[in-house]
Amino acid sequence: MRKFFATASIAAALVIVAVSAHVNTAAAADQPTGTEEFMFLVVATRATTVQLKADGPNSERFRLVLTDMAPVTMFSDRPFRDARLMTAKALDANWDTWFAGNPPNAALTFDRRGGPPASMIVELTDSSYNATTRTLTFTAIREPREHDPMEKNLNWQRLTTPSSMRSVSLFIDLTPASSKKKEA
Repeated sequence: MRKFFATASIAAALVIVAVSAHVNTAAAADQPTGTEEFMFLVVATRATTVQLKADGPNSERFRLVLTDMAPVTMFSDRPFRDARLMTAKALDANWDTWFAGNPPNAALTFDRRGGPPASMIVELTDSSYNATTRTLTFTAIREPREHDPMEKNLNWQRLTTPSSMRSVSLFIDLTPASSKKKEA
């Protein structure tokens, strides 16, 4: 009988350990791992561009000025799924911390009169917020992109960078989360 209780006790202990390990493993699987990274969406009523000196024959640099902006949406990549609103001033205040030495890429989209919306990919540097004019300014370097040579319609042609745009969205790629966030 003693042998039975000893065996039953050991079996019960093993079941408890196994269930506990399964519960802890399942709970750990639900917890995000890695570094939380954020993306940004800046939406503006309008934007203007001013061409700057090119760095080479295939380089296009311009000053991008966003005006009449909604609050900036800051959201994390999965599995974290965190979302926040911040001011354009706060985005500018944190720019050098978040993107130091590694300028982000961004998709710049805008309405095109008489045609479908347009987009271009740019690298962003030199963020600057002007509180008086409530404008957010960047230096943008347009990235080349390949087009399908079989397509001849307007959607597939290289777009000339417009001097002014309406209904602008700027989707800025990832930055690791930072505990050094400055409030603005």
